[in-house]
Amino acid sequence: NCSPTRPIPVLHFHGTDDPGALYDGGPACGGCMAAHFKRILNKDVEVHQWPCESVPDHIARWRAINGLPDASHVTVQRGHSTCVTYGSDTPGEVTLCTIDGMGHAWPGGTYGPACDKPESKNCQSFMQAIGSLSDDLNADEVMWEFFQRHPLPERKGP
Repeated sequence: NCSPTRPIPVLHFHGTDDPGALYDGGPACGGCMAAHFKRILNKDVEVHQWPCESVPDHIARWRAINGLPDASHVTVQRGHSTCVTYGSDTPGEVTLCTIDGMGHAWPGGTYGPACDKPESKNCQSFMQAIGSLSDDLNADEVMWEFFQRHPLPERKGP
């Protein structure tokens, strides 16, 4: 029930093989990490799930909220990564960066401290829970450029 008083610029990164937030929608989260913790801790972990809309539906909703047309153009194409932008350079620009084959990870990131020892049981389990990484896109750079184009508006009054 989002009703912002101004257009909100949106930048969304999503892997098509995300096991925690399914690209095409459906029950989200809980299961992938619960399996990881069960493997590591050797005990059952309570699984919480909630319904999630598909990523394309989520982006369509933001386009509607910001009053953007269906027309889009590709703003980034690198390897298996594609960023599509609606309403370029408008205050309510919406960009979706889809990374084919990536799991629940940060584009251009790593598995982090969980994989300081890649051969460890913890790392192997974590990699299985999260899914594949991708370095086709550096989300930090794309996000920085996005924020530079969309600075916060000046606040008026207290």
